[in-house]
Amino acid sequence: MAAISNPQLRAELDELNHLVGTPATILPEVSFIRIQSVDGDQYATLIHNSAQLNITSRFGDRKERAPEEDTLSVVPGFIGSYPNVFFLVQDSEAAAFVDAITALRSEDDYARLLDVYGIRRTHPEFWTVSDTFNSAYRQAYLLESGVLDYNRLENR
Repeated sequence: MAAISNPQLRAELDELNHLVGTPATILPEVSFIRIQSVDGDQYATLIHNSAQLNITSRFGDRKERAPEEDTLSVVPGFIGSYPNVFFLVQDSEAAAFVDAITALRSEDDYARLLDVYGIRRTHPEFWTVSDTFNSAYRQAYLLESGVLDYNRLENR
């Protein structure tokens, strides 16, 4: 998290690294976050870590899941190239964003989170936001980057 320059923002986002259970389970696997501030945008990836009782088979894994043990990881920059959702957060709203994630208990709560911070595929500014994420991704990974793949992008 040291790559997040603002110590207060870093501390607020770090709270998500300690979240366990339902809120983590509701979130998709990979969320890209753009944190907007007057000092310039910063990017982070929010990863949903799915807890497993064991991994003995590639099939029928629902009965091997332990969703009450799911966690989140916040990583500065971009992890992966298949985002499930984009979040836009003002640095001044980071604490409220973290609180909204911590309070997730249902799909309706998640829909409200997206209404405030998310950019769905049906959002009128989707392609503008997409271009911003793609540009930042290319800048961060000059040699490895390509175009972000939206095959896993959700619209829930």
